[in-house]
Amino acid sequence: MEELKSKVTLSGILSGVSTPINYIPSMYESTIAVKRKNGEFDFIQVVIPNGLLDGVDRSIKWVQVFGLLRSRQVIEYGRTRLRIYVYVSEIKNIEESAVGENQITIFGSIKGMPMIKDLLPSNMVVNLSVSIDRHGNEKIIDCIPCVLWSNVAKSAAFLRDGDTVTICGRMQSRSFFDKKIRLWRIVNEIAVNHFTVIKRKARVRKKNEQGIN
Repeated sequence: MEELKSKVTLSGILSGVSTPINYIPSMYESTIAVKRKNGEFDFIQVVIPNGLLDGVDRSIKWVQVFGLLRSRQVIEYGRTRLRIYVYVSEIKNIEESAVGENQITIFGSIKGMPMIKDLLPSNMVVNLSVSIDRHGNEKIIDCIPCVLWSNVAKSAAFLRDGDTVTICGRMQSRSFFDKKIRLWRIVNEIAVNHFTVIKRKARVRKKNEQGIN
């Protein structure tokens, strides 16, 4: 059932592959640079099982990957941070002309209350987190940060903690200056194109809403 909860397709430039830290044995960690329509790049972290690289021509830098979206906690500069990445299930070489595909679909529940910020003029941005039950037994939960803009954000303003949703969009990277460690950092998140509410969590009505004094 995991494949139904997250689905990722990316095509771009695969950077040098290196052995990751001991958190996953027999895996390799890398980055794929995916080109946007405006010419800028998103840098997406990927984890690739060792055996999948056997059929990849390393002299061809353009690849297409399919996989699942996951998250993990990492310690950076003494602080615990959430990092999301693509766990690759298939990778293949492609022509340069095919580079640029970036499609993400996830199914999960809203974790916490969405953060809503009104921007002028007449614009809005919503940040929220989607919780994915990786194996259907709630033992491993992936938390995926998402950002919604403009009309999509306005539609998301009514979402609440526990609502079940399907979200479609693209994976993006953005950089910001972390004042606490005085360094530039890059984070990944889903830029949401559209979403569907599958099920709303039951709301607990207050006594005065039930007509009870």
